[in-house]
Order: sequence, then C-alpha cells, then structure tokens
Amino acid sequence: LEALMSARQALHLSYVGEGVQDNKERNPALPLAELMGFLEREYNPDPASDPDPERRDPPWRVRHPLQPFDARYFDPARPDPRLFSYSREFASLRADAAATDWQFLAGAPVLAPAGSQSGGPVELKSMAAFFKDPSRWICKQALKMSRDALGEEAPSDREPLEAKPHHFDGVRADLVWEALRAGRDFLPESAPANFSHSGKYASGALGERTWQQVRAEAQGYLDLARSLPPFAGGPPQPVAQATDLPIGGKLIGSVGSLFAAGDTCWLVSISTSQPSFKQLIPLFIDWAALNLSRPEGSCRLVMIHPNKKKEPVLGPPIPFTTDPEQLRSGLAALITMYRNAHRTAGVYYARTSFSFAEVLHEKPEDAEAAEKSAWTCWNGSDFNGGFTGERDYAPMYNQMLAGDESFIEADTPEHERFAGVARSLLEIITGLPQPEEAA
Repeated sequence: LEALMSARQALHLSYVGEGVQDNKERNPALPLAELMGFLEREYNPDPASDPDPERRDPPWRVRHPLQPFDARYFDPARPDPRLFSYSREFASLRADAAATDWQFLAGAPVLAPAGSQSGGPVELKSMAAFFKDPSRWICKQALKMSRDALGEEAPSDREPLEAKPHHFDGVRADLVWEALRAGRDFLPESAPANFSHSGKYASGALGERTWQQVRAEAQGYLDLARSLPPFAGGPPQPVAQATDLPIGGKLIGSVGSLFAAGDTCWLVSISTSQPSFKQLIPLFIDWAALNLSRPEGSCRLVMIHPNKKKEPVLGPPIPFTTDPEQLRSGLAALITMYRNAHRTAGVYYARTSFSFAEVLHEKPEDAEAAEKSAWTCWNGSDFNGGFTGERDYAPMYNQMLAGDESFIEADTPEHERFAGVARSLLEIITGLPQPEEAA
C-alpha cells in the first residue's frame, strides 16, 4: 500500500506467472491479486456483457516471455513494443535464421555444428561427445541451447538426505583413477576434502556412511585395476598418442587413458555404471584410432565395468574387433553418422539403442525381446524399486529431441531407422554382421 501511494508517474509490479519447468500458471501474492482484481473490474465492470471474451490483456498488463533471451525481445516486427531488451549478450544468443528450418527427424536444412562439415577435419573428442550423449550435443552445438542448469549435477540448495549416491555419479571412478595415478593400493579411510565439501553428499554421520559405502564399492574396482600390468608395480607410465588419419576426410586428436607395460600399450576404461553405447562407442573410437595410428605396435584393451550383479569385472561386455580393415571401416561409418548428426540423433539414444542391440547380440532372432528391452529402457519401470527411463534423464534433452517418440513404436519408419542404427553400431564394434530380419 505504501509503494502504491508513493507512486508519482508510474508503478511497476511483477510476479512469476508461469513455472519455468512446467509452464503451469502461478498465482500472484494476495495483495497483488486483490489489486489486479480491482483493476480488472474497473477496466471491464461487466464481463458477462463483453462481446469478445477472448480479447487481449488489458493495457496495464504485460505478459513477458519466461526467458530474457526470448526472440520476441529482439524481433523488429514484435506486436508489443513493450517487449524490448538492451542486452547485446542476449541478442547475440539468437540463432541464425536458418535454424527456423530445423527438423529433428527429417532431412531439412540445419545449422552445421562445428567440426561436422563435409570434408572438414573431425576431432576425436567432438565425435566421441556426440555418441556419448547425442541429444545434448545437438542441442548445445547445433541449436546453441543449454539446459545444464536443470541437470542432476547442477548445484542445489537442498540438503542431501540419502547415503547412496546416484548410480550415474562418477565419484567412484574418479577415486579409482586418483589412486591408480598415485600408485596406491587402498583408498583413504576418511573422506577427502573434495568429497565431504562438495555439497553433493550428506554431512555428519550420514555423510560418513555415504563415504564408507562409496569407498567399499570403489575399492573393488581399484583391486581389479591393480591386477593389470600397467598398474601392478606402482604409478603407471602414461603414453601420449596423437592421431592424424585420412579417414572420412581427416580424423585428428589424441587418445587418452593410455599406459605402457613393457612393449605393450594398454587402453584402459573404468565405468562404475552399467555400460552402454555411451561408454562403448567413445571407447571404440579410441581403440580404432590407437590401432590404426600404431600399426606395428602391440595394443591391449580393457574395460572395468559392473556385471549384472553389480560386481566389477574385466571387459568390455561385448568383444571389440581387432581387424584393421574393420576398425577403419567402422571409424568411417561413425564419421558418416557424425557428419549427419541431425539425422542420426533423432533415432539414436545411447542406452536405449544399446539395450536393443544387446538383446540382438545374445538372441539374434528375437526382435520382439529387443523391442521390449528398448521400450523399458526408454520409458523406465516401477518394478522392483523402479528406475528412470532415458527419456526422463535430466535435463530433458532426450525428451525434447524425441518429439512424438515414434521411434520406439514397432512397425513405424522411425523405428526401422532406430533399429538400423543400433544394429550398425553393434556391427561396427564387434565386426560381426547383424541379421536384417532382427529389425
């Protein structure tokens, strides 16, 4: 009331009228609601007699977009001149006009993400990032749109109240790698500062239980890793391997996680969550690039990952081909998919595609079981404690890219493309042709 009575020329009052995450309408505070009701009655004292109940908002109300970088603020032809912004930073975020032709599942003209132009060099790191999380890559690299603030790993002001970290949390693998590089056989009894002060885990007695649980799980992976030749005698000897291969134009970059043991170069990967194409395709890219860059060298590949009983085992879970021609043709096929990322991403989702391919690898003729496995992985399950489906992984890049999700429905053209990509990726990794009738 004091602010209202103190106004001389104008009074600006605002409130959040829609939820940022669900777009649902939100009510103003009671004093503001009463003022708005009064103004509504004065503006239109008899709503029942209004010949146009769908008329525009009263002149004193402005409905602003939810985001300050909304294109309506920077459109010269905007219908409401009150929507404007002086921010050059937000104006620069507007996509090029070509982005208006974007279609996720069709072959429409799109913005070419950096590094994917036909004939240009392809970076190992960028291609691996695409196959690791295609929806995120497309949205961030091609559409220049980020939802990372809504992700599971985003900072939160909520106090953690569970002793068990999320199964996608990479803290266990980070602890193992830290111990391996230092040549240690055991993880510390007390939680290190970067664990206890991260804000991701509970404090006090609950935080101590969290650390002991994480430590026990990570120790199993460390024990298995220490049994490998590169780590058996103390700190490992890293190997640097640059790549410059004339495949699909030009493939450049460097292979990481390489260690020497005698005359053998070991490529080592550690995954504390169930592996899928998210881990396997980037690992295959490194494996193929390593072998083709060192044709005369001795190379070994090992992946430490959990089995179905969540026990650490040596893998990978699907055997990788070692044939140089298959490695070369596999890289060429992956580069083609990468260069056509806007077509690949709509029918490729790392975990769902792998769940489909994994069943075909075990039961080549059981297409129905593969489809059921993919559907469950995509949608999640409430059975036996339940799990979140890939479609609902925060921050919802997958759900945005999937559109009507017809790729998961059998007997649709999109599903045929989905199954074809999954079979192709399985064939690239193993070097074994997959039966077409399994689609």
